[in-house]
Amino acid sequence: SSGINAEYGEVKVVKIELNDRKQENEMLSVEKEDERKEKVQLQQLLDTLSHDSETQKAYLETQCEDLEKDIQRLQKELEIVTDENATFSKELSSTRDEVTYYKKKGLEKQRRELLETPKRAL
Repeated sequence: SSGINAEYGEVKVVKIELNDRKQENEMLSVEKEDERKEKVQLQQLLDTLSHDSETQKAYLETQCEDLEKDIQRLQKELEIVTDENATFSKELSSTRDEVTYYKKKGLEKQRRELLETPKRAL
């Protein structure tokens, strides 16, 4: 009888140990599942960040292209304005020369008229 009790006690101990192991395995399984979920969430976050980064990069590249086009357009406008300015400067210089010429001519004419006019008696 005591041998049966001893065996029964050992069986009970083994059952308890098995139960403990089963609970540990279940807890480990839950931890593994939590870790897996966390991994999935981190991967999704990483994918989102990568996508956002790619989107941002594409947006910035588009902005750069637009700015380069604006720069080229402004450079062309600057060339046109510079050419117009040079043309205007030449015209202005030419006009000044004409004014100077006609002033001289006018002064010569006035001088001639004065010289040709008989002197009045004082």
